[in-house]
Amino acid sequence: MKKFLALALCMAGLSRSAEPEVRLPASVQKLDLASAEGIAVLAGGRVKPLLVAATEGVQEIRGRAGLTRELGPMRSWFALALHGESLSGQKIIYCPNKTLRKEIGLDPQGQFASFDELASNAKLQALAESADEKDRSRLRPTPLERAARETRRRLEKFLDARAGATWRLLPGPAGLEGEWRLPQEVPVHEIAVNPALVGRVEAVRNLFAAFATGNQALFDSSARGLSENDLLTDSLSGLGNGQFLRTRPAHVEAELALAKFHPFRWAWIALLVSFLAAWISRSTADTSPPKSRAALVASAGAMGLAAVFLLAGFALRVFVSGRAPVTNMYETTLWVGFGVVLFGGPLSWIYRSRALLASVAAAGCVVFVLADNLPTVLDPSIKPLVPVLRSNFWLSLHVLTITISYAAFLLAMAVGNLGIAQVFRKDSEPFQKTLAHYAYRSMQLGLLLLVAGIVLGGVWADYSWGRFWGWDPKETWSLIAALGYLIVLHGRFSGWIGVFGTLMGGVLAFFGVVMAWYGVNFILASGLHSYGFSEGGTAAMGAFVAIQGAFAAACAARHRKANPQR
Repeated sequence: MKKFLALALCMAGLSRSAEPEVRLPASVQKLDLASAEGIAVLAGGRVKPLLVAATEGVQEIRGRAGLTRELGPMRSWFALALHGESLSGQKIIYCPNKTLRKEIGLDPQGQFASFDELASNAKLQALAESADEKDRSRLRPTPLERAARETRRRLEKFLDARAGATWRLLPGPAGLEGEWRLPQEVPVHEIAVNPALVGRVEAVRNLFAAFATGNQALFDSSARGLSENDLLTDSLSGLGNGQFLRTRPAHVEAELALAKFHPFRWAWIALLVSFLAAWISRSTADTSPPKSRAALVASAGAMGLAAVFLLAGFALRVFVSGRAPVTNMYETTLWVGFGVVLFGGPLSWIYRSRALLASVAAAGCVVFVLADNLPTVLDPSIKPLVPVLRSNFWLSLHVLTITISYAAFLLAMAVGNLGIAQVFRKDSEPFQKTLAHYAYRSMQLGLLLLVAGIVLGGVWADYSWGRFWGWDPKETWSLIAALGYLIVLHGRFSGWIGVFGTLMGGVLAFFGVVMAWYGVNFILASGLHSYGFSEGGTAAMGAFVAIQGAFAAACAARHRKANPQR
């Protein structure tokens, strides 16, 4: 188990260089800030709990949710606002790109830099401005320029946090409730005629004063008053650009529960338990049937518990966002992991297969570990949608269908890997044949969903962009992925490929899914699907492709050696 956890953490890229030394007054370390976590604040284009805004804000600057592990997001966020000047010279800005660090004169082996040294770096600014200029000219910036622009964005976030420009705690006046303001932006005449506003402004001032002086009683009383969110409207407040801010207190409370409970983290822990129990059940099936049955029950129970955590997490996230949970790479990753459990759990029960149960649990566990531990690549924040995605009907139909197909393909890949690995075991042909059947069924299901998703996407594209198909990179690679699986399934049906070929096809065809799902968004970053583009994780994904390819090649070589006549 320890080896598995170590491998998972390594895959998730959790290794960090030594933490920077963040020196802050002793009073900062004393306070319990839990009472302020539910205060509603406008950040990132929508209203959210202060805990979520702090987590996301510090994450953007630091690369994870805390200046140090001890400070955490809330304490770090307050510290940035009140002690930003002293933090400017400390190495807290996340800058991990080795090529960029070398180009701008920093130690290539480091991961952090101070605001002062980055803000005054002429090379960094020139590279970021070059990226902006290329965007204006509709040219593609180089990876170095994109890394420089990302670092500049972190600097800008640090500036906002240091200046206190992120604490928009006060809704706008009547009719403009969606335009939240800083305390200093509220006119005196408005405060004079609004008693509730007077109390809220005073509470904000007391909150910061209590944090600065370490006054727990004053901090708690101010935080409790602000956490009542009495100025929130009981309906959706409109913005001038047609978007809506969810400002009901219930949404703030639901998002706070989501942030504190971490249901998707508990899901991968439950899936890890399910995998280990399923493996024990299978390995003891012949030697100790009672022990095997007990482990099987434990595995099924843990997977059921994981499904409960997932349903709770999705319910909260959908309630908060008001849309299907598939609008960015983080959400689609969660949805694919959920699909693996949704498809694999029942199939394991139908076929009474411990091996399939273990494969389902392992695949789901890896997916959720990655989603939980790569926030700089898989951004978990809920953001306002771009105009083309503001259709819950098409968003739910098209994107949910496409991404759930990836879950079936991921299951086929996991089963395929287990199957091709059997070439290193004697007398494994019957087991391989069974696994090939599971992989075949999974690929059939996945292809049906993928083709349906492509057709639905074409209809949505005609509705939004005026054409059904345009050979956009996302469209093209989705078609390539579908054709790859169609070749495998047709080869199996017609007898061109056998058991081993079916298993290998389930593994290799998944590379098409990787390109359509991750590669178009993170590597090509071109086309009309620009709302899904992001950066990061290229090295990890390249390592996965290389390791998976090498493993498949080794299994193929072993199979050919053992079956020279085939």
